[in-house]
Amino acid sequence: MDIESSVLLAQDRCRRIRRQPVSRTPHLRTSGPRRSPSTRARECDAAALVGRSRPDCRIVAVEPDVADCLRASLAAGAPTTVQTGKTSMAGLNCGTPSYLAWPDLERGLAGAVAIDDAAATDAIADLTALGVDSGPCGAASLAALRVLATEPARSRLGLCPDSSVVLLNTEGADAAG
Repeated sequence: MDIESSVLLAQDRCRRIRRQPVSRTPHLRTSGPRRSPSTRARECDAAALVGRSRPDCRIVAVEPDVADCLRASLAAGAPTTVQTGKTSMAGLNCGTPSYLAWPDLERGLAGAVAIDDAAATDAIADLTALGVDSGPCGAASLAALRVLATEPARSRLGLCPDSSVVLLNTEGADAAG
């Protein structure tokens, strides 16, 4: 399935989900105001827990190349603080992973991908062309997939033409302003 078909299928599923009653857990909303860094950590932590429960599932985090604390922490085997820089992905600009989420992240993540602002900007344009409202943080997942779809990452993750990939879009274009 190509990216355009996947996006259309995902949009259709989102429309059906939005018709259902709103969740009682407001931190799991898929739209609305920007979520705090602690909420983002809970979402990443939840994804890592789901991934751990399914042996064939691989969860990969994405972060700006100027704030790649997860990548550094996974390499070090312990939470690691990195100096951060300026990025359009302000909601992902974090220098230290959550200490509360770290044990699950360490066990649940297959890795972390660092992307630059140009890759996020390209992903925003592509998602916009497909009718998907996305800001830099939201489009970061597509930019990361583009990195992961090339060798050697593709082989390491076991990605193949019939793999199912879920991209989380954590913000719309309005949140980036």
